[in-house]
Amino acid sequence: MNNKTKEEFSGMLSINSEINNEYYPNKESTKYQVVTIESPYTINSVSCKVNKKVLEAFTSLYRSRLLPKNKSIRVLALFYLPENIVIPFPDEFNGETITDNAAKVRFWLNKYCDEGKVWLEGEKFISSLSEVNTLLQVLSESGYLSLSFNKHEGDILFIPLSSHVGFLSDQYKTDKILINSHFFLIEFSDLETKYDIIGEPFGLLLVNGKIINPPIYRRESLFINKDGSCCNYPFGIKDIQVKINDDIFANNMNAKFYVRPEYALSPKQEGIDIAIVGQRIVGYKTGGEMEIPEAGFIIHLDDHYIPEVLNVSYVTNTQHFFGIQGGPLLISSTVTATDFKDPYYTGEGITFPPTVFPPGWNTGKAARLGFGIKNKQPVLIWVEGIKPEIYKAEKDSKGFTLDEFAQIAEKEGIEYFISLDGGGSAQLALGLSRNLRIADRKDKTGEDFERPVPLGLSIGVKITDS
Repeated sequence: MNNKTKEEFSGMLSINSEINNEYYPNKESTKYQVVTIESPYTINSVSCKVNKKVLEAFTSLYRSRLLPKNKSIRVLALFYLPENIVIPFPDEFNGETITDNAAKVRFWLNKYCDEGKVWLEGEKFISSLSEVNTLLQVLSESGYLSLSFNKHEGDILFIPLSSHVGFLSDQYKTDKILINSHFFLIEFSDLETKYDIIGEPFGLLLVNGKIINPPIYRRESLFINKDGSCCNYPFGIKDIQVKINDDIFANNMNAKFYVRPEYALSPKQEGIDIAIVGQRIVGYKTGGEMEIPEAGFIIHLDDHYIPEVLNVSYVTNTQHFFGIQGGPLLISSTVTATDFKDPYYTGEGITFPPTVFPPGWNTGKAARLGFGIKNKQPVLIWVEGIKPEIYKAEKDSKGFTLDEFAQIAEKEGIEYFISLDGGGSAQLALGLSRNLRIADRKDKTGEDFERPVPLGLSIGVKITDS
């Protein structure tokens, strides 16, 4: 099967979309879509937004797939905080100031559970503290708190959802191509500190010369320069400068940056530690020994600098107009990878997605999504796959290994190509619709189960005289 069509957005012939089917000797097959942008284009980031349906989707995901594997949790309480809700908790504990509201609520609710000040009666939380009881009632009655019960004995665990995780389909536009992009915190092993929030993205995203999401771990990144040329190189938080208020900090110059896996806690030392996730300060502490967020980092300053504002920004190379980190880089300057090279994937880096899922280069077929450049124009490839436990031979699309994915991109003549978040998150929309099926299915109906995501890319085209 090879269906090639011109897609028309807002009266402009702008892209070339091709649906292919790769067949195997055992009658299995894999569908994939190749989208080539043929006109001048723009790339923007897409930020999603949480709602009650998003909370329901994550509850279903944890209840069916993640919670049964964790024997230490008896009850999982997922929540998100609506705007303007009253937070009845102190900012400080043992010399550490928690400035992020979701982290603050997570910390104190879990602490009060341990101390017996919050408990469960049936399926309702009760607190001996009136203000905390009011918060729990507001969250529960508003549908912002969802409970999942495990068969194992264990603890109660409260975990918040990011306010910027949602359904990409809510953002579909008639004149845009939308894809999901970044991996995000979702496994229990990703969520071990008070500052870890479900749906927090990680990995570089640079758009129009501005860092939207910072790189944390130094790994391969794909860049498009302002002249349309491409390059790739390892890039991490220690390679850029961080701006707080009007002050700029650089690692090993006027500050020290700490990241995992080298440190789980910052070293004990004089001065102040500032914990940062994304573009916000989530907490600070004097004297060191501060938890390092899984998807963030800590800046240590020798003086007792107290940030006046909680927003941060980043200073980096101005020749790049776009940059991204995701899965492994599959093609670099027309050279196709044949195995993992980045230490992030060879057991030397931090172990959360995608490295928590350890299929080899030539094993583990799955849904895939990738972004590449050919002749200074974007090329997107979406590979249809389904969860192995529900795959039906000769009916479902099998998916690609990373090696197969790289080979397909090479066949398309792509010069630079990077794998993005695949599996259940992978999707590509042309205007208002998808041409392939996403990987997850609803248990009862078999319908596509769209997984909420925090970030996506929007690619539009510019009107030309022709």
